[in-house]
Amino acid sequence: MGFNKISLLYLSILQGMKTVFRLKEQNPLIYPLSVLFIIVAWNTYINTVYVADIIQNVWSSYALLHLLVIPMGLYLIGLTRTKILKSK
Repeated sequence: MGFNKISLLYLSILQGMKTVFRLKEQNPLIYPLSVLFIIVAWNTYINTVYVADIIQNVWSSYALLHLLVIPMGLYLIGLTRTKILKSK
C-alpha cells in the first residue's frame, strides 16, 4: 500500500509541476524529482526509532488538522456556497 501512495504522490507532483511550468511533457522532471525523493528519504529515515516516536506522538495531532479539520471546513464552505448560489 505504501508503494502505491508514494507512486501516486510522485505522479501528482509531476503532473502539477508540468502544469505550473507549462511543459508539454513531464519527462525532463522525472530524474530531478527522483533524486529529490531519494535525498529526502535518506535524511528522514536515519533513525527508525525516532521516526516511530514522531509518528506516534507528533503526527497524530498534525494530521488531525491537515487531514480532517481543513478538508471538512472546505467541504462545509462548498456546501454553503452551493446552497446560496442555488437559492438565487
